[in-house]
Amino acid sequence: MMDSIFLSTRRLNLSRNSLRNFACSALIVLSALHFSSPARAQAYPSQKPVTLIVPFAAGSATDALARVLADGLSQTLGQKVVVENRGGAGGIIAFGALAKSAPDGYTIALGSTAGLNVFAVALGLKLPFDVANDFIPVSLPADLPFIMTSTVRLAPRNLREFVAYAKINHTQFVTAGPGTGGHLLGTAVLQAAGGKGDAVHYKAAAAGIPDLLEGRVDFSIDAPTVVTSHVKDGRLIGLGVFASRRLPNLPDVPTIGEAWPQAPEFMKRAASYVINVPAKTPKDVVTRLNVEIARAVADPVVREKIERLGMFTRAPMDVDQVAEVLRQSVDAWTKVVQTTGIGEAMKATSN
Repeated sequence: MMDSIFLSTRRLNLSRNSLRNFACSALIVLSALHFSSPARAQAYPSQKPVTLIVPFAAGSATDALARVLADGLSQTLGQKVVVENRGGAGGIIAFGALAKSAPDGYTIALGSTAGLNVFAVALGLKLPFDVANDFIPVSLPADLPFIMTSTVRLAPRNLREFVAYAKINHTQFVTAGPGTGGHLLGTAVLQAAGGKGDAVHYKAAAAGIPDLLEGRVDFSIDAPTVVTSHVKDGRLIGLGVFASRRLPNLPDVPTIGEAWPQAPEFMKRAASYVINVPAKTPKDVVTRLNVEIARAVADPVVREKIERLGMFTRAPMDVDQVAEVLRQSVDAWTKVVQTTGIGEAMKATSN
């Protein structure tokens, strides 16, 4: 009888100990789950600085915007954002590096619709990567209104005069490389004017400005940051802005639509900058970047700096809206290329 009571008591104690051990283990597991989920959510971008790749040299318009965005994004992300210039080949080197980087949100790149994100796709350029499948467009932080300028050593003093001049004179224009926005738009202007000319390619558009100032080339189509000071001091003539409105810091330079009403409609719109990440970057990281970039651009200090660069800020969009804008841009520019023959004309202008 006593042995039975002892065994029953022992079994009860073992059961209690087992329950106690199980409860402790369960608490440990639940605690781990509770604390690990926020830890995972907070992991990005706490591990290391974020690298923002710029496809053009320091001093370019893209570089200037990247540095403004990097400062603002460092504040909103709570992590340092470092600009890394990888110029050359019209952005192919930079985007090649992005394609090979880890899809973790720690490497991002600043492209544009006037480059690999849209123009290169519409032109069907052969690239070492697939723009549609190797990258995710995250945000459109600013619009880029290209501006056409000519040297004061050239006779035309406005766009109408330039169009007439280009019909009977062979001209040369500055670009930052084959397939870039300046190359396409310069070719488009000559084609619409019924003129012929050559693109003179430089490593960066700014590198061609000395030749433009000296009259060794005739015109340039590039970002306002590259030419604004020269237009203001009278060494270059602002012929027209590729946008729907004038630039605040160059109010006397008309839009293309104002200066040349017969110009194709695609010349009357601004291009857009695009932040990209590698494909397969986790959705939560992409969303976080989209939100934080919007917060950075909304900051009055950042917004003012962007507008001082001669660029326009735009209303924030979510990732799906960004993708739709780019899809529509690719479709529109593909039609332009197919109906105007700009692709073949660009091959002819390259020297």
